[in-house]
Amino acid sequence: MTNFEFARVYLLFPTIIERRLAPQYNQFMKNNVSKVKADNPGITHKEAFKQVALMWATAKENPKVNKEVA
Repeated sequence: MTNFEFARVYLLFPTIIERRLAPQYNQFMKNNVSKVKADNPGITHKEAFKQVALMWATAKENPKVNKEVA
């Protein structure tokens, strides 16, 4: 199998963890970006997004942090 074929297979068939992690991350971001922007009225969207992404690293909703969620 060439590197190209391997990359193609990987892109077509992501792991189960990646499939479950993405929707949880997206929902977390959706719920929290607006809260951060409301708490910090002068913050840009990019800054709020960065802040919430850092929050995800230790969030209880993150299956990599909380093994019970996974």
